[in-house]
Amino acid sequence: MAKKPANKAKQAQTKPEVPDVVEEQSVEVSGISFTKVLNHPIIPYLIILLFSASLYLNTIGNQYTLDDTLVLRSNKYTLKGFAGIKDLMTHDAFVGFWGEVGGQLVSGGRYRPLSMVTLAVEVQLFGQNPKISHTINIILFSLTCLLLYHLLRRMLPTPKKKDAPFYFSIPFIATMIYAGHPIHTEVVANIKGRDEIMALLFALLALFAGLKYVKTQNILHLVWGAVMLFLGLLSKENVVMFMAIIPFSYYFFTNANFKNYMVTVGLYLIPVFIFLYLR
Repeated sequence: MAKKPANKAKQAQTKPEVPDVVEEQSVEVSGISFTKVLNHPIIPYLIILLFSASLYLNTIGNQYTLDDTLVLRSNKYTLKGFAGIKDLMTHDAFVGFWGEVGGQLVSGGRYRPLSMVTLAVEVQLFGQNPKISHTINIILFSLTCLLLYHLLRRMLPTPKKKDAPFYFSIPFIATMIYAGHPIHTEVVANIKGRDEIMALLFALLALFAGLKYVKTQNILHLVWGAVMLFLGLLSKENVVMFMAIIPFSYYFFTNANFKNYMVTVGLYLIPVFIFLYLR
């Protein structure tokens, strides 16, 4: 009976040890750790970029649609290229197609010159080329998705577990759902829908500038943010709703004080008033 413990001790001494690096070696090929690659900060941005762009690559071969006739194919100002930019900036969006009566067809008019200016630039450089126009829409949409993810990362609290994979995070999941939602099909696939994409892109940039201001207290962020808001308004007038969205974002996602609210709203009202005057 006394020999059994000794035998067990001997077996324990001769038992082979399991190396500690087995798990690490399982994810390494040729010295490259796939775990480290997957955790690189650029990976989620790359996935979002490829995903959002790949969904609409099939539109590059498409031709023009019905609404594209209003803003491009039969719009006398857009077809002038650079020479038509002044008229696009000083007339209702429908005047170039319908004539002077176009400004009275819709209540309140449609002053959305910026996206049409980009189309005029395209005509000047490439002629009427739907492939170029569709490609630019895809690029703008992908940039909007990337910016949305970047904003959500800043606004939403980080998970307590730092090693949590990015693909389980709310910002990444929300952005992927946004990018893949079929409601965006008409906007991206329709060249005329560029005004919607540009409006959101510039509005998100204005929000991003505001968040940077709250964090750094550098008013220069609000200056370029006001410019972005103005460009968004020139794309589509519904960007004015961000005058409410930005303060609400401050309230729920930052520690902004009363001064931050007043300075932001005060500066951001300037481009709103300028836009209303132009309109």
